[in-house]
Amino acid sequence: EIVGTGSNHYETQVAAQWHLRGRDTSNVIFSKFDTNMRLDKDGMLLREIESVWCMVEPEVRKGITFMPNVYWSADKPDRQRTYMERFVSFTMNTLLQQSTFAMAFVSGSLDGVCEIGYTPPSLLAEDDLTVTKKQALLKEPSTYRLCSAILKVFPSGGNVKETRWTYDFLDKKMKRWMMGHVEKDRYMFTWIFCRRCCLRDFRDKHPAVRNNIRSILLLFASVMRMYIIFALPLNMVPCALIVVPKDMKDNAFSWLTLISVLPDNFGTSLSLRLPLYVLKTDHGKVDSTNLFLFFGYWALLPAAILSIIIMLRIQVRVYRSYKFLRFNWRTFMLYPLVFVPVMLVMGPLFLLWSYLKHGCLNRPAGHTICASPVSDSEDGDNSSDDDDMNDDSELDNPSGPSGATDVALLAGHTSISSLKRSESS
Repeated sequence: EIVGTGSNHYETQVAAQWHLRGRDTSNVIFSKFDTNMRLDKDGMLLREIESVWCMVEPEVRKGITFMPNVYWSADKPDRQRTYMERFVSFTMNTLLQQSTFAMAFVSGSLDGVCEIGYTPPSLLAEDDLTVTKKQALLKEPSTYRLCSAILKVFPSGGNVKETRWTYDFLDKKMKRWMMGHVEKDRYMFTWIFCRRCCLRDFRDKHPAVRNNIRSILLLFASVMRMYIIFALPLNMVPCALIVVPKDMKDNAFSWLTLISVLPDNFGTSLSLRLPLYVLKTDHGKVDSTNLFLFFGYWALLPAAILSIIIMLRIQVRVYRSYKFLRFNWRTFMLYPLVFVPVMLVMGPLFLLWSYLKHGCLNRPAGHTICASPVSDSEDGDNSSDDDDMNDDSELDNPSGPSGATDVALLAGHTSISSLKRSESS
């Protein structure tokens, strides 16, 4: 891996091409995921991938992307996990299932991923960008959702304090993810609409986007997903919990009381009730604001109930899929207690502050191309091995800084031989 770039997908793609050079790779499935991932207990991932591969026509295989269920959690029982880690895992497990790609997991045809070119190691969102480039460049791209699950292990427990764990997650993980998300959207927008004037080419030029409508719709979905990340906690939740209840007055609606804790003569009754219809005003008309609130309420309520059911079903599956996870009833109490401060303060506000800080300072969020220092002795010891390696292959080692620079903005049809560094670089 190029030091500091997090470019493990780029490196594994180069290694796979290098290992299979000169052979027919039309029937090769390329999968990459991190070493801190655990497969579910039934171990059906490879069998599912091969079943789909054998069912489709050979000419369609190049555009296939395999997408299992990706979960995040510590590999410990709930009693040994921190409170914030349990809540973050719950949130991540829910949000990842609504994404258009599998986080930290890339799988599909080796020929397909090679045809779209190398994923730029300078960009943060390797997994997202790889799937997006497939949708943009391949003839018949398709994504197959698998039933198998993969668990990415969160560090938790030990002597790590809650505040320290929370800050490290926000500063080292979430900030980089969200900035990579924006970086990928900007990259795709430039590629789709401003390829000729705003993209810098190296040895190979950026190819034109093959599937324009598909790429634009995918970009729109990505931008909307980012908008919802901020709009849901900063706008919708405060509005639903504070603003709407104040505006929905007793004399404007006909109410159905389901549960009443205190009688009405106490002045403030604790009750659960639903609006049935909008009452007319003294002038015999229906107020448009009340009508808007009524339809918004009944649009939101079923969606909220369905979302809660889906979130609970996801959590049940996570705990059933991995034997080392043990559920504790106190975890249920975390969701209503931690939801408001995390969603309203720590999450989006921290991200907005990070965008402002890194934008003003012009500082990257994490993965930057750099090279580890090599001593003269190490360089001398490795020179003979490097010479033997270069004699047997067209590909010089791309792990150095100049190799990274050559592919930093490549998005097109780049062959493995084009990564060979020139004397000037």
